[in-house]
Amino acid sequence: MALELSGTVTFTSALVTLTNDTGSVAATEYGVGGNPAFVDLAHYAIIRKKNVNDVADEVKTLSSYNVITATTFTCTRDIDGWYEGTLIDIVIWTAGTYASGTVKYYNGVIYLSNTSTSQTPGAGAEWDVVTDLEDIEDNSTIYTYAIGRTTAYDADTYWSKQIAQNSQRGLCGICDDDRQKSRLDKIEFHLSVVLAADQQGDNTEAEWNVLTLIDLGAVAED
Repeated sequence: MALELSGTVTFTSALVTLTNDTGSVAATEYGVGGNPAFVDLAHYAIIRKKNVNDVADEVKTLSSYNVITATTFTCTRDIDGWYEGTLIDIVIWTAGTYASGTVKYYNGVIYLSNTSTSQTPGAGAEWDVVTDLEDIEDNSTIYTYAIGRTTAYDADTYWSKQIAQNSQRGLCGICDDDRQKSRLDKIEFHLSVVLAADQQGDNTEAEWNVLTLIDLGAVAED
């Protein structure tokens, strides 16, 4: 079997983390059965904030990482919602002849061949420098893996604080104000939908419910 990347996306109050955990299936891991070894690849990632409301997806700025050794990639989590992480592994160039459209990593730079070539990348016009990972993430000569997750981290924190404050006032986790109780009940409902949809991989449904939570004011407090 060919190398198959795998990964996980996790959240904290401030960060989204994409972790490369390739190797859960022995035959598809690095260095097995003719697969390239981890050290023979340059390791990149893209993390996007995904949107469903006609707003363009946002490519997040990642914290600096070493492409030769990196197994985790992080960015700031600015808001609740759907995030997609894509692992990108690129084979490090070695001498040989490569078809047009081949992507290789060499001396800190990503290259794309524009013709069949045995030329060293950077030594001639046969290789174009790649500056945007989005331009190559669908290229068949690299290894990729994409995973989406949705979080209602801030909304969950908000709801928990509201319930705790009511409990401290002797209201046993509820409130006497019918409007406030109705609002908290709605927040709890949409939190449960986000959790279930995320577990089922239905990020579109989860994102819509996150937007509802934001509309209900279940957001991080300064």
